[in-house]
Amino acid sequence: MESSGTGAGPKGMIRHQQTGHYYRGAGKWTQNVREAMEFENVALAVAEAKRFGLGSGCEFVVEFDGKIGFRVFLPL
Repeated sequence: MESSGTGAGPKGMIRHQQTGHYYRGAGKWTQNVREAMEFENVALAVAEAKRFGLGSGCEFVVEFDGKIGFRVFLPL
C-alpha cells in the first residue's frame, strides 16, 4: 500500500461504501486493499477527499495490525 504518513500503528484507508473499492490515490480506485493508499489519520484522509472531490458515499476504514478482521468504519 502507498502511504501518506509515517510511523507504525493502525492503517487508515478510504473505501467507497457502495462499490467496496479502496481509494488508490490521485482520484483512482482499486478493488485490491493492498493497493489502497494508507493515511496516518482521518484528517489526512479528509484533506485528500476534499482535494479530489471524494466523500459522498465514502468512509474512512481503520485496520489494526495484529487484529485479524478488526476494522473501524467512519463516514467521511
